[in-house]
Amino acid sequence: MAQSPAQRQKALQKKSNKRKEKAAQLRRQSQNQPARLDSKSQIEAAFAWPILETYLTEAWDEEGQIIQALVSREGPNGRIAVGIYLVDLGLLGVKNSFVQMFESHSAYSDLRTSVLESQPMVSADINLIAKILRSAVEYAAQFGFRPNSDYRLASRMLAGADPDASPAEIPSGGPEGKPLFIPGPHDNVEAILLRLEDRVGPDGYHYVMDGPEAGEWIDGYGDVDEEEDEEEEPGEEVEEIEEVEAVEEPVEPKP
Repeated sequence: MAQSPAQRQKALQKKSNKRKEKAAQLRRQSQNQPARLDSKSQIEAAFAWPILETYLTEAWDEEGQIIQALVSREGPNGRIAVGIYLVDLGLLGVKNSFVQMFESHSAYSDLRTSVLESQPMVSADINLIAKILRSAVEYAAQFGFRPNSDYRLASRMLAGADPDASPAEIPSGGPEGKPLFIPGPHDNVEAILLRLEDRVGPDGYHYVMDGPEAGEWIDGYGDVDEEEDEEEEPGEEVEEIEEVEAVEEPVEPKP
């Protein structure tokens, strides 16, 4: 039986009231919930916390290395912020990076252990780590490769570091001073090779098809509650873009 105009109006009003009540309920719930520990605002506050510890791959100064670095800071109530960096000194620069927050030392220990066991790591000066990252980014940029999108946030974990204060010489490239491409499991190999062919020609680089990645990259971390990067993802045809990201598939964060 068809509803009268008055009945339809009453039904619409009832639905509207339910929507308003639901929205009010969600607002009340959100107001009662504490901010997420890994929210962007809390991560930004962590950049000013004192340094807790810094680690670097022991063999970072060997030619064409793919290395890792860890920088952690400790804040109020024992909270820990950590930045992790996967760096290709042979060609691609910062292949992956992220920032993660932890409520305590015990919560942080799993990630710390995973990093320190993936490669031989040593305690390192933060100025040296900053210099390595800067050098890697600059070298990769010569060939049109940029850091992963999370690096803009992760690099701020090095706030206060002075790369120029480190006297170390940072190795770049591979044998004969040519770029050295050692593909990892998530690299867009075809796009990278096309870019190298375009920039330096077929004889201007080295390609190690079955080279080792730096340990096992740390899956399951790196979930940051922030606005999505609005920058467009690089297309498949590298000739039509200015830069490409070396990593084709990002590390999946832990829910």
